[in-house]
Amino acid sequence: MTSADNSNTERNDKIQSIYRAAPAGIGMVVDRVITEANEKLCLLTGYSMEELIGNSARLLYENDEDFEYVGREKYRKIHEQGTGSVETRWKKKNGEIIDIILSSSALDINDLSKGVVFTALDITDRKRYEELNRNNKLQIENITANIPVVLFQFHSGGNGEIEIKYLSGNSEKVLGINCGADAFFNELKKHLSEGDKEKFLRSMECSIKKRITWEYEGIINKDSDESAWIRIIANPVAFNSGLLFNGFAVDITDSVKYLSLAEREYKHNDLALLTRTLANDFNNIISGVFGYLEIALDHFSEEDIVKEQLEKALDVFYRAKELTSRLSDFSNLSEPFKKQNSITLAIIETTRNRLSGSGYTYNLNLADDLFMCEFDYEQISYAIGNIITNAIQAMPEGGDLSVSAENIIIGEERKTFLTPGNYILITIRDRGAGIPGEVLSRIFNPFFTTKKKFTGMGLAASYSIIKNHQGTIEVNSTPGKGSAFHIYLPAVEKAFPVKSSVKTFAHGDKGGILIIDDEITIRETVGEMFKMMGYRVYKASEGGEALKILETETKNGVKFNAIILDLIIPDGMGAKETVNSIKGMGLSIPLFASSGYVDDPAILRPGDYGFTDSIRKPYRLKDLVSLINYHLHDS
Repeated sequence: MTSADNSNTERNDKIQSIYRAAPAGIGMVVDRVITEANEKLCLLTGYSMEELIGNSARLLYENDEDFEYVGREKYRKIHEQGTGSVETRWKKKNGEIIDIILSSSALDINDLSKGVVFTALDITDRKRYEELNRNNKLQIENITANIPVVLFQFHSGGNGEIEIKYLSGNSEKVLGINCGADAFFNELKKHLSEGDKEKFLRSMECSIKKRITWEYEGIINKDSDESAWIRIIANPVAFNSGLLFNGFAVDITDSVKYLSLAEREYKHNDLALLTRTLANDFNNIISGVFGYLEIALDHFSEEDIVKEQLEKALDVFYRAKELTSRLSDFSNLSEPFKKQNSITLAIIETTRNRLSGSGYTYNLNLADDLFMCEFDYEQISYAIGNIITNAIQAMPEGGDLSVSAENIIIGEERKTFLTPGNYILITIRDRGAGIPGEVLSRIFNPFFTTKKKFTGMGLAASYSIIKNHQGTIEVNSTPGKGSAFHIYLPAVEKAFPVKSSVKTFAHGDKGGILIIDDEITIRETVGEMFKMMGYRVYKASEGGEALKILETETKNGVKFNAIILDLIIPDGMGAKETVNSIKGMGLSIPLFASSGYVDDPAILRPGDYGFTDSIRKPYRLKDLVSLINYHLHDS
C-alpha cells in the first residue's frame, strides 16, 4: 500500500469518526439523492441506513412544496455564497414533524453533481420555546393594552448605566410619552418638573445602591400638555452582571384626586362650622345696623347731604351682606335655588362679563346637544366667574382662555365622589404659568392664596357651590404651560315646572305686629321699621313671653297682622315650638320665620314647618314692606 493510499485511508477514518461523533445528522446528496448518512441522521429521522441511502431526500419532507422550497433556497445560496442554510420541517418515519435547520456545502461549487454535504440539526425544542415566548409576549401586550399599567424591565450594571430590556407597548396611552424602549427613562425625565426629576433620580439611585425595591410617586407632564400622577414600583433580582429590575408604572391620578377630595371635604366641613356661626352672628349685627340706618334716613329730606351719605353707608353694608352670602356659599349654608334649564347661557354670559374690557382673547366651544341641568343660575355663574378670574390672574401679561362644555358619562369604575351617570363637563383652560404640584392640592382650601390682596375664598366658594349641586371640580396643571379646571355638574332628564310667586301691591292695612327675637338690637330696629309703616309694635325675647302678649292683647281686642319669629333662641321657647302653641290658641295670623342661618329648613321650606313665609337676615325696610304687602293683601 502506497503512502497516498495510507493518507486517504487515514482521512476517511477521520471523516467517519466525525460522522459518528457529530451531535447533528450528517449526510451527502447527489442530485438530491442521499448517498451518505451517519447514525445521528438515522436516529433523527427514524429511518435505517439502508432506508435512507439510495432514496430521494423527498422521503424526509411532509409535502412537495417544502421539498421544492429547500431545493431552490439551498442551491441558490450555494451558488451565491458557497454554502447555504435554510430552516424547514422534516417528517420522521413515525409521522412526527420536526423543525430542522439544514446547512449545506458543495464538494465542488462548479460541479454540484459531485455531491453536496449537509448537516441537519433538530431545532424543534428551540422553535417551541420561541413560539411560547412570542405567545407570552403577545399575551402580555394584549393585557397591558387594556389596563392602565406600563410594564418594564431594565438592567443596571456596575458602571451605573441603565439598559431597558423590555417596555410594554402602552406607554403612550398610559403616560402620554411616545418613544421606544431605549429612550424611555430619558423621555420620562424630560416630562418631570425640576423638583420631581431630582426626586426620581435620587429614588432610583438609592434602590440600585441598596439593592431594594424602587418606589416613586410624582407628577408627569404629558405630551398632550396635561399632567398626571404616576407611581413606579420595581423589584431587583441580583445577577453577577448587576441587577435586573422588573416593575410597572401606573397612572394614579384618579386615586390622588379622590384622596385630595376626601381631605378637602374634611377641611371644608371643619371650617363650615366656623363660617356658619360667623355668618349668622354677622347677619344679626348687620340687621341692627340696617335698621338704625333706615330709621335715620326717614328723618332727613331728599336734599339733605346727610341722607346721601347714609344711603352710601347702606350700600356699603349691602356689600357686607353679599360677603355673608359668599360665606354661606362656602359653608353650604345657602341651598341653591335650582331651576331646570340649559347651562349654555350661564357659561356664555359669565365668560363675556368677566372678560369684557380685559384685553384677553377667549374661545368658546360648547356642544350643541348639552344635557339639561338643574342649577342655581346666580351661584353657578359666580362659581364659573371665580375660576375665570383665577385664570386671568394666572396670565398677567395676557393670553388665550378657552371655555368648553360637553356631555360625559361617569362610570362605576372611576374613583370619585360623583354618583355614576350623565354629567356636563365644563373645562376652563388658561395658558399661564401653571400650578406647582405642592400648591395644587391646596388651591381649594379656604383662605389659601398665593396672591397679595386676595382673601383666598374665591375657589373655595366655587368648590362649595359645585359640591352643593352634587358636582365636583378637578384640576390638571402643567408648570409652564397652564391649567385646566374641570367642573362636573349632574344632568337631568325631566323638566320640572317652576311657579312664579311675584306680586306687587300697595302697602296694606295698619294693625299689630309681634316681633320675637332674642337680640334686643333687632327687636328695636325692626320694631322702629314697622312703626314707620304705621303698625303698633309688640316685642318679645322668646316664645313664652310672646304667648303671654298674644293672650293678653287679643283679649283686649288687638288684631295682629303678622308675627316675626327668630328661629334660634338659645334661652327660651324657639320659633317652631311657638308656632304650634299659637295655632293651638286658634289664632290665624301670618307667621314669618327669620334667621341668619340661611340653610335652616324652615327658611328654605317655611310651609313645611307651619310658617307662612320666611325672611333672611339681614333685611332692609323694603324687604319687610315687600313681604308684608304680599301676604297681607289677601288676608
